Amino acid sequence: REGHSAITDNQDQLVIFGGSTTVAGTPVDEVWAYNPDMTSWYYESGLSVRPAPRWRMGATWNPANRRMRVFGGVTASGPMNDTWLLELAAGAVGVPAGIRRGAAHLGAPRPNPSRGPVELAFSLPAGARGELAIFTIEGRRVATLWSGVAPAGLVRARWTGPSRSGAGVYLARLASSGRFETRKIVRLD
Repeated sequence: REGHSAITDNQDQLVIFGGSTTVAGTPVDEVWAYNPDMTSWYYESGLSVRPAPRWRMGATWNPANRRMRVFGGVTASGPMNDTWLLELAAGAVGVPAGIRRGAAHLGAPRPNPSRGPVELAFSLPAGARGELAIFTIEGRRVATLWSGVAPAGLVRARWTGPSRSGAGVYLARLASSGRFETRKIVRLD
């Protein structure tokens, strides 16, 4: 990748936006972050609005409001003279401050609320056994999305929803070593 902009966020993650991944210089609108504590790259897919794909732009980071400001650059249609604020409210990739290598963590469901599939990302200490399951608010198990021994880094799981009409509130639960992390999922019809 070349021609991207990079900042360091509040969690000491390296965050890059845009650039080109091809020899022809075709720009992209991707946001990636490198978390040094988990030694992994993450793609931020949850942004609701993105600048047009571009490269050779400038960027700054405001730690107070957690916004990456992108200015100018070159798109497929030519030079730009605009400014965008990319709000990365929970850090670049939704990994809250304090999450470190060796700790279990279940990220926020995306999108939430949802009418379609929901993506969940989690991490466990490498080699730890765990399970990610979906429950109704009353505690009835709806689905087991993942069960086994955790690899190093971030694991992604996808829940397509209940087998029949199921608008309501559900709970995603990550269990490992007798500990649980739970996130609420709102399903719309």
